[in-house]
Amino acid sequence: MLAVIVVLALVVWSVWAYLTYEIGARLMPTARTQADVGQLLRTLGFASAPGVLRVFGIIPGATTPVFVVTELWMLMAMIVAIRQALDYTSTARAAAVCALSWVLAVALGARAPIADRDDRRRMKEGPMAKDKDKKGKGKKGDEYKKAQKECLSKG
Repeated sequence: MLAVIVVLALVVWSVWAYLTYEIGARLMPTARTQADVGQLLRTLGFASAPGVLRVFGIIPGATTPVFVVTELWMLMAMIVAIRQALDYTSTARAAAVCALSWVLAVALGARAPIADRDDRRRMKEGPMAKDKDKKGKGKKGDEYKKAQKECLSKG
Protein backbone atom coordinates (compact mmCIF):
# COMPACT_ATOMS: atom_id res chain seq x y z
CA MET A 1 0.00 0.00 0.00
CA LEU A 2 2.89 2.35 0.78
CA ALA A 3 4.31 1.85 -2.71
CA VAL A 4 0.94 2.81 -4.22
CA ILE A 5 0.84 5.99 -2.14
CA VAL A 6 4.41 6.93 -3.12
CA VAL A 7 3.73 6.35 -6.82
CA LEU A 8 0.45 8.26 -6.61
CA ALA A 9 2.19 11.18 -4.87
CA LEU A 10 4.80 11.35 -7.64
CA VAL A 11 2.14 11.16 -10.33
CA VAL A 12 0.04 13.90 -8.70
CA TRP A 13 3.15 16.08 -8.30
CA SER A 14 4.06 15.54 -11.98
CA VAL A 15 0.53 16.37 -13.10
CA TRP A 16 0.55 19.44 -10.87
CA ALA A 17 3.90 20.60 -12.31
CA TYR A 18 2.65 20.08 -15.88
CA LEU A 19 -0.60 21.93 -15.14
CA THR A 20 1.43 24.73 -13.55
CA TYR A 21 3.47 25.04 -16.72
CA GLU A 22 0.42 25.01 -18.99
CA ILE A 23 -1.52 27.53 -16.91
CA GLY A 24 1.44 29.77 -16.12
CA ALA A 25 3.22 29.78 -19.48
CA ARG A 26 0.29 29.40 -21.88
CA LEU A 27 -2.88 30.68 -20.21
CA MET A 28 -1.54 33.41 -17.91
CA PRO A 29 1.81 34.51 -19.34
CA THR A 30 3.21 38.01 -19.07
CA ALA A 31 5.21 39.75 -21.76
CA ARG A 32 8.42 38.62 -20.00
CA THR A 33 7.43 34.96 -19.57
CA GLN A 34 9.98 32.69 -21.22
CA ALA A 35 10.15 29.29 -19.61
CA ASP A 36 10.48 25.69 -20.59
CA VAL A 37 9.25 22.64 -18.73
CA GLY A 38 12.73 21.73 -17.46
CA GLN A 39 13.27 25.14 -15.89
CA LEU A 40 9.94 24.97 -14.06
CA LEU A 41 10.50 21.35 -12.95
CA ARG A 42 13.88 22.23 -11.44
CA THR A 43 12.51 25.13 -9.42
CA LEU A 44 9.44 23.19 -8.30
CA GLY A 45 11.64 20.24 -7.35
CA PHE A 46 13.75 22.45 -5.08
CA ALA A 47 10.58 23.99 -3.65
CA SER A 48 9.33 20.49 -2.78
CA ALA A 49 12.47 19.68 -0.79
CA PRO A 50 10.97 20.58 2.62
CA GLY A 51 8.63 17.62 2.13
CA VAL A 52 11.55 15.37 3.13
CA LEU A 53 11.02 16.60 6.70
CA ARG A 54 7.67 14.78 6.74
CA VAL A 55 9.59 11.72 7.86
CA PHE A 56 9.38 13.26 11.34
CA GLY A 57 5.63 12.74 11.13
CA ILE A 58 6.19 9.23 12.49
CA ILE A 59 6.79 10.74 15.93
CA PRO A 60 3.58 10.30 17.94
CA GLY A 61 1.76 13.59 18.30
CA ALA A 62 3.95 15.35 15.74
CA THR A 63 2.26 14.13 12.56
CA THR A 64 -0.21 16.97 12.10
CA PRO A 65 2.17 19.83 13.03
CA VAL A 66 4.92 18.41 10.82
CA PHE A 67 2.60 18.04 7.84
CA VAL A 68 1.04 21.49 8.29
CA VAL A 69 4.41 23.25 8.63
CA THR A 70 6.01 21.45 5.69
CA GLU A 71 2.94 21.96 3.48
CA LEU A 72 2.91 25.72 4.15
CA TRP A 73 6.68 25.92 3.68
CA MET A 74 6.46 24.09 0.35
CA LEU A 75 3.51 26.21 -0.78
CA MET A 76 5.41 29.45 -0.13
CA ALA A 77 8.53 28.08 -1.81
CA MET A 78 6.49 26.95 -4.83
CA ILE A 79 4.90 30.36 -5.25
CA VAL A 80 8.38 31.90 -5.29
CA ALA A 81 9.60 29.16 -7.67
CA ILE A 82 6.74 29.81 -10.09
CA ARG A 83 7.31 33.56 -9.92
CA GLN A 84 11.00 33.15 -10.74
CA ALA A 85 10.72 30.38 -13.34
CA LEU A 86 7.94 32.09 -15.28
CA ASP A 87 9.52 35.56 -14.96
CA TYR A 88 6.49 37.05 -13.23
CA THR A 89 6.71 40.42 -11.51
CA SER A 90 3.57 39.75 -9.47
CA THR A 91 3.54 37.32 -6.57
CA ALA A 92 -0.27 37.34 -6.71
CA ARG A 93 -0.17 35.99 -10.28
CA ALA A 94 2.23 33.23 -9.21
CA ALA A 95 -0.02 32.39 -6.25
CA ALA A 96 -3.06 32.23 -8.56
CA VAL A 97 -1.25 29.89 -10.97
CA CYS A 98 -0.08 27.74 -8.06
CA ALA A 99 -3.57 27.55 -6.49
CA LEU A 100 -5.40 26.84 -9.74
CA SER A 101 -3.01 24.11 -10.84
CA TRP A 102 -2.96 22.59 -7.33
CA VAL A 103 -6.77 22.40 -7.19
CA LEU A 104 -6.88 20.71 -10.60
CA ALA A 105 -4.12 18.24 -9.68
CA VAL A 106 -5.76 17.32 -6.37
CA ALA A 107 -9.11 16.86 -8.12
CA LEU A 108 -7.46 14.48 -10.58
CA GLY A 109 -5.54 12.69 -7.81
CA ALA A 110 -8.68 12.27 -5.72
CA ARG A 111 -10.24 10.31 -8.55
CA ALA A 112 -7.42 7.74 -8.46
CA PRO A 113 -8.58 4.32 -7.30
CA ILE A 114 -7.06 3.57 -3.91
CA ALA A 115 -8.20 0.74 -1.70
CA ASP A 116 -10.21 1.96 1.27
CA ARG A 117 -10.30 0.41 4.73
CA ASP A 118 -13.08 -2.06 3.80
CA ASP A 119 -11.17 -3.17 0.70
CA ARG A 120 -8.04 -3.82 2.77
CA ARG A 121 -10.06 -5.81 5.33
CA ARG A 122 -11.61 -7.93 2.59
CA MET A 123 -8.18 -8.57 1.07
CA LYS A 124 -6.86 -9.81 4.42
CA GLU A 125 -9.89 -11.99 5.16
CA GLY A 126 -10.17 -13.53 1.73
CA PRO A 127 -12.77 -13.67 -1.02
CA MET A 128 -15.54 -15.12 1.17
CA ALA A 129 -15.27 -12.33 3.77
CA LYS A 130 -18.25 -10.45 2.38
CA ASP A 131 -20.42 -13.54 2.87
CA LYS A 132 -19.79 -13.78 6.62
CA ASP A 133 -22.34 -12.82 9.22
CA LYS A 134 -21.61 -10.93 12.46
CA LYS A 135 -20.46 -14.08 14.26
CA GLY A 136 -17.81 -14.67 11.58
CA LYS A 137 -19.47 -17.74 10.12
CA GLY A 138 -19.89 -17.98 6.41
CA LYS A 139 -23.53 -17.73 5.37
CA LYS A 140 -23.07 -19.82 2.27
CA GLY A 141 -21.18 -22.49 4.20
CA ASP A 142 -23.95 -22.74 6.81
CA GLU A 143 -26.61 -23.01 4.12
CA TYR A 144 -24.61 -25.72 2.39
CA LYS A 145 -24.23 -27.72 5.62
CA LYS A 146 -27.94 -27.39 6.34
CA ALA A 147 -28.86 -28.60 2.85
CA GLN A 148 -26.36 -31.45 3.17
CA LYS A 149 -27.93 -32.57 6.46
CA GLU A 150 -31.40 -32.52 4.90
CA CYS A 151 -30.24 -34.66 1.99
CA LEU A 152 -28.55 -37.18 4.28
CA SER A 153 -31.57 -37.43 6.55
CA LYS A 154 -33.86 -38.18 3.56
CA GLY A 155 -31.61 -40.78 2.05
